[in-house]
Amino acid sequence: MARFRVELAGGRRMLATVSGRLRLKFTRIAPGHHVVISVSPYDLNQGTIIQRLPQSSPSPSQ
Repeated sequence: MARFRVELAGGRRMLATVSGRLRLKFTRIAPGHHVVISVSPYDLNQGTIIQRLPQSSPSPSQ
C-alpha cells in the first residue's frame, strides 16, 4: 500500500494512504496535486486521500 507525505494548508505534514475507490479507478496522484484527506481520529498524523481536486487551468490571455 502506497503512502504519501502530504502537507496541509497550515504547514502541518502527515502520512496518507489512497482510498480503495481511488485505487480501483487508477487515479494518479503526483507531487503538486491538491487532494482531500480524511484524518484518522485515533492518530492525527495519518489519514486517507479520498479525492483528488481538479487542477486549475490558467486563464486564457486576451
